[in-house]
Amino acid sequence: MIDDEVEAVARAIARSRCSTFPKSSEPDISAVSEQHRDLARLAIATLEQHRAAKDKSNNQLVSKEPDQTPVSCPGLD
Repeated sequence: MIDDEVEAVARAIARSRCSTFPKSSEPDISAVSEQHRDLARLAIATLEQHRAAKDKSNNQLVSKEPDQTPVSCPGLD
């Protein structure tokens, strides 16, 4: 996980949280807290795990070869 990615996601989380506040009490958007960074790390790690599991599943499907070759059916030749 790259620090730049964490900061980018943390800023996005901070911005999204600001949009839920009423217009009269908007907090400072530039304030990215450690909680935002923790949520960003969690989101990135979850996405990485999901992608790894998906890749592993796809690789298993591709690498599986039939255990035996199909036999010809009599009368269908």
